[in-house]
Order: sequence, then C-alpha cells, then structure tokens
Amino acid sequence: MCAAPSTLILSLTIFAEASKIMKLLLVVLVGLCAASLVSAQSETPCNDSISAQCPPVDGADPVYLPVPENCKDYCECSKGTAWLFECGTDTLYNIEKETCDWAVNVDCGDRPIPPALSKRFL
Repeated sequence: MCAAPSTLILSLTIFAEASKIMKLLLVVLVGLCAASLVSAQSETPCNDSISAQCPPVDGADPVYLPVPENCKDYCECSKGTAWLFECGTDTLYNIEKETCDWAVNVDCGDRPIPPALSKRFL
C-alpha cells in the first residue's frame, strides 16, 4: 500500500529541510577547522639567516627548516619568510622526516636538546 500524496510531500519537505541543516552544519564545521589551523600558525618569524633559505614563492610542498639553536624548534617557510614552531611534548624536530618525532628517534646533531627533555629521554 502506498502512502497518501500529502504524507509523501510532507516527508520530502522534512527531508529537504534536514538536508539544508546538514549542509549548514558541514560548512560551520569546515570553517571551525580552518580557523583552528590558522590559530595554530606561529606569529614569530625565525631569524633572517633561516628565512634567507626560504623560496620566495610557496611550492606544492611546504619547506621546513631546523632551528640550529634548539632541537625542539623548526621553521616553516611561507611566502619567503620562515615562521617558528615548537614540537609538542616529548618530541623533537626530525630533519630526515621533516616532522616532530619522539626524542629517542631523533638525531639532533649539533642542535641543543632542551635540558628537561634530555633528562627524561636521553
């Protein structure tokens, strides 16, 4: 047995409104995610000698550079300027992987390791 036309129309109307709400929620969610990424960006430029290594125009892949004075820090190039970032808790910047990694997996070379981290893990 088929539903009455008025019931079918009401169901389609409710579905259409729910679809609009879901689209709106998706747009809000994407906006919040984008805002959190922007707020996570550094506002501190790296020193001029590091920025001098950055390409003037951003390529398809980001450029990451180590900070010689601290194994926990790294710089990310953006439009010819290097911006300072710090690796999270218990991690150091891994030059080979171009990412923060567990301290036991990172060879800092001549880059100093923060004292609190070196006492706990190294």
